[in-house]
Amino acid sequence: MKQLYLDIFQDEYEAVCKLYWELESENKFTYKVSEIANIVGLKASQISSIVRKSCVAYSNSVHCNICETAYELTGRNDYDSHHYRHTSWKCNDCLEDEKEKQRKIRKQQIIKFIDSTRVDPIDLSELTLKEAVYLLSFIRHSANEMLTGFNAVVENRIEQLMPQPDSDAELIRGLYFSGLIALSDDTSQHAFSFDGDKLTSFSLVIAIWRLEFQEGDSLGNVLKRLEDLLSDSEYIETVSDELCELITEISLMECLAYLEYNLGEHNLPFKPGEKTKNVFLQAMKTLSVAQIYTFIWRACKDAAAYYMRGGISKQQAANAVVGNIQRQHERAIANSWTVGEFKRNYNLPQSILSQVVFNFILRTDDGGFNQKVSSLFDCKRIMS
Repeated sequence: MKQLYLDIFQDEYEAVCKLYWELESENKFTYKVSEIANIVGLKASQISSIVRKSCVAYSNSVHCNICETAYELTGRNDYDSHHYRHTSWKCNDCLEDEKEKQRKIRKQQIIKFIDSTRVDPIDLSELTLKEAVYLLSFIRHSANEMLTGFNAVVENRIEQLMPQPDSDAELIRGLYFSGLIALSDDTSQHAFSFDGDKLTSFSLVIAIWRLEFQEGDSLGNVLKRLEDLLSDSEYIETVSDELCELITEISLMECLAYLEYNLGEHNLPFKPGEKTKNVFLQAMKTLSVAQIYTFIWRACKDAAAYYMRGGISKQQAANAVVGNIQRQHERAIANSWTVGEFKRNYNLPQSILSQVVFNFILRTDDGGFNQKVSSLFDCKRIMS
């Protein structure tokens, strides 16, 4: 059986094309390119270019397994390998048709899923303090300039939504699971992940979100009412316990963020757990986050030096950090030391969430960083 079919459209070079594609056997060409050049009186470097411009070679053994279009060869090297595509090759038109069908199937799944996230119109009177703070933080961070909707969280690359980098999704997850926000029809398909044609997950920070309003309401009105609510001293008094818990939670995030940052700077692997959190909570009873930064920096520096001396793994060195911080704190208390304060790290700026709680509600200048938790809004009872 003839292995190739030639479509020659430059009669001038018909002989060159036939010599180039002539087969001695199924796996061997009759002439080398240098031999063809000698036969036709051309340079060897010209042959391949002339053939590409003068003809198209099609396989007689490999066809698209959908429409049976013959496989188009790009050159001799392609011929050598094209046999392996005998049962699996699909032409570009069929591949594009399949992609288009898949796009339509995926689009329908996305539309159906987005519709399933619809929520009731927002009612601020039903929000917990944490939900109100999270919602205000989200609006300040991701609402568009005209307050007509939201941008994807990832589009704001200037401000951090949460104290810990790469944890913005946690705040969005809280609002989503509370039924306060829904997916917008404007969400890009790139926000969704599929296994074949089955939608499996979506990105909270790539997605675009929306609020549902009562008739005549707007995002701008919600923003104003939220700010009025959270600046109302009488309301804040009624939720004082919730506020103190939120203050503690955010300050803990600050400590964890700085710990993770410093360990990363020294390439020490560590995933903070409950033990680490407990050590920070104990330290927060007597120290500000700025002071705890001192212990974190020193402990990470010691761990890196410990590793460099040899004899231990990076994991062992990282595991020693939390115990070091705890010992520093306990010695500081026992000896009544005055613990120095670090300034904010340039790579860990004050987050929008922190600004809402400490700057807007408590009227402090980054108080969650510079002041002890127990001194903020009389949170001594919560910390004890």
